[in-house]
Amino acid sequence: MIKFEQGKRYRVNGGGVVTIERRTPCYVTVSGAFCGRYRVGAFGDKGLFGLGESFSIRLPFGLGLFCFAAHEEEVKNND
Repeated sequence: MIKFEQGKRYRVNGGGVVTIERRTPCYVTVSGAFCGRYRVGAFGDKGLFGLGESFSIRLPFGLGLFCFAAHEEEVKNND
């Protein structure tokens, strides 16, 4: 299963990019477009929709955005 890794950047469904600042077995602490500590979920062998681990960012009015470990952002070098 694809897992979140500390120091890497991930795209959030609905817009924005977050960086994993700290990782424990059950939680990630993120910074970037959204900041905070979120509980990581793993559904089945390959995760929800086969995208590995995920967490949900709660927004006002009961809305939420998902972030999946498979949506890792590549770092682009300007060489």
